[in-house]
Amino acid sequence: PPIEGGERHFIRGEYRPVDSYGEPLEPVETLDGNIAVDKSVGGGIMEKRDWVTINGHHVLIGGDGGSSGSGGGKSSGSDNESEGNPDTGKVEQVGTVDYSDRQAVMQKLSEAEKEFADLPYEKCRTVTSDGKVWDTTGTSGTVDNSAIEAEGSSLVGSYSYHNHPANETYFSFSGEDAGDFIANREAVSVASDYKYRYVMERTNETIMGDYNGVKHDFAHLCKTDVYQKAWNGEIDFDSDGYHETMTLLSQKYHFTYRRMMKDG
Repeated sequence: PPIEGGERHFIRGEYRPVDSYGEPLEPVETLDGNIAVDKSVGGGIMEKRDWVTINGHHVLIGGDGGSSGSGGGKSSGSDNESEGNPDTGKVEQVGTVDYSDRQAVMQKLSEAEKEFADLPYEKCRTVTSDGKVWDTTGTSGTVDNSAIEAEGSSLVGSYSYHNHPANETYFSFSGEDAGDFIANREAVSVASDYKYRYVMERTNETIMGDYNGVKHDFAHLCKTDVYQKAWNGEIDFDSDGYHETMTLLSQKYHFTYRRMMKDG
């Protein structure tokens, strides 16, 4: 029978949960998939996740992260959502720029990086091919700029920047970020956290794909090649797992990806 009690939710990439006494908890297999039981709060059943074991740790990859379609929203990779943010989902035009002037467009993204640096939630600045500049407000773990298209501007060929809050970052793009970039046919996507800045850029050889397909490929590469590297001790998954996954994904879809340490 189900165990009574509260529940604690764990985010992707987090190591095996422990109870209040530091004792490791094993995931419990059910007909619904792998779940975790947190005995410290009475054994509340956790929401469904996909678990992989590395070096004795159960590491999570899970969460839906968006719907099928052209795109499902950018994300740090965390399932957490901020509460009480009245502007979540808000989309507003904040200016215009000469889209043909790449330097001017990239300057708009650089300005956004400075403006959004200390926010506890994600925010996205998008420059669309009609020269309009948009800001979209999200939660602590995700932001979806697709509502821009309802305002009459296309995301095809767009440039965007979004922040990854310090408590949510995996130090690179997530599968949701990559899915958005490919499915929406964006030209450039930039994101950053307190430590790194990372960039995806489309090339003439970039392969088309749908949002969920790209997310699936990200998860598959992460759970196979990248986890093997972590198992072998070649990388620290916490700091470089998503970076290694994005490197492999960029090779598969033929887009440019790079990550660089932020100055200072």
